[in-house]
This record gives sequence, structure tokens and C-alpha cells, in this order.
Amino acid sequence: MTDRAPTAPRTRRSLLAAAAAGAAGIAASRLAVPSPASATDGLPMLIGSSNASTAATSLANATSGSTGLLVSTTAGGGTAVFADSTTGISVFAVGQMGVYAHGSAVATPSSIMGVYARVDTAGNGPAIVADHASGPGTIPVNTAIFASVGNKAHHGIHAMGGVKFPDRSNRATVKAGHSSVTVTVAGITSANFATATLGANRSGRWVRAVVCASGKITIYLNTSVASPTLVTWLVLG
Repeated sequence: MTDRAPTAPRTRRSLLAAAAAGAAGIAASRLAVPSPASATDGLPMLIGSSNASTAATSLANATSGSTGLLVSTTAGGGTAVFADSTTGISVFAVGQMGVYAHGSAVATPSSIMGVYARVDTAGNGPAIVADHASGPGTIPVNTAIFASVGNKAHHGIHAMGGVKFPDRSNRATVKAGHSSVTVTVAGITSANFATATLGANRSGRWVRAVVCASGKITIYLNTSVASPTLVTWLVLG
């Protein structure tokens, strides 16, 4: 066995110097956190900064019944969530409620839905603006959904399947011996326009006019009917 020279005991001064060096190393490592301008792939996302990335960023929340995966709120007229894509999809959401957005009024929807958007009367609306290729131009107020297209040959709304207007369409009956029927339609004025057609085959009878007024429409036939006659109507505008 080879003899070793005894190790000299460390002085108090050397111990203090070593501790100071360790503290300096920790401080230097913390100062090495990248600045907001240099945040990039593989580094933490920085709040209040622009975060550049060349790959997708994924978030996962496995807690059952949690508030959400990403919760964003804003004040002072700002935008809570803004998504922009030059070639792909700006927002892609899958779930019982894919997207839930509200402005000025808090609502708690209870149904399964793809998109829920709400704005109260103080916000004027619309809750959803859908634009194709042109910029929406003048956006109307007091509207739930506003759709616009840059080319008038294109479609603002294209529905595969039925379209329902439960408050603005229905059926009414012209009584025997009468030539008209008045139907209550809440919210309309004389500025609206409407159409109607016979819902039963009555030889020599047809709808002569449909007149809109405040809260109602009156459907006129060309002459009276001998038996109760069904008419169907639709109000637009």
C-alpha cells in the first residue's frame, strides 16, 4: 500500500470562497434564461412576448372537470384570443363544445355544440362574423351571425340539409267565407317583406298579396274560399 501525504485542513477563508463561487454560478445560470425576443423551439413560452416557433405547441390537461386547457381573458376592449393563418386553419377545436366565446355577457351553455358565441345588447354584435375573401365592410349591429363574400356569385351561407326559421315562417288557415288571414309575427315592421302560397289545392284561388305591418302580416287571397284553406308563409328582412 502506498502511503499518502495527509490532506491539509481547509481554512475558513477557502470555504467562504468556494461558497461564493457556487452562489455566483447559480446566479449566472438564472441570468442565462433567454430574453423574450429569443424564445424559440424547446424553450418555455414567455408571457407578454412574441414566441417564435417552427413546430406545433401542444398543451394537455388530464384533470377531469377542469375549467379548461387554455383560459384567456382581457379587459379594456382588447381581444381575448386572436388566431391568424395565411395558408392553414386558424382555429381547430374538437370536443363537446369546440369553441365557446362570449362578450359582455357571461352565459353557461349546457348543450353539446361545436361553436357557442354570445354578445349582449350592450355589445351590439354580431357574435360571429364570417367573411370570404373581401373583408366584411360595414358590419351590422344586433345580429347573431354575419356572413359576407367578396364575389356576389359566391355563397354567404350554404346549408346541406334543412334550414328552419321558426319565428319567421309557419302555416295559417283562411276561414271558410273569408279571403284573408292575419298572423302575428313578433319583431317585424312594414320594412320587412314576406311571401306566402296556398297549402291546399283550391281551384281559381291564389295569394294576391302579403302585407307586412308592425308585429304582423296579412295574407290576401284573390277571393273568398268555400272551406278552410291552408296557407304557408315566410318573412324575410
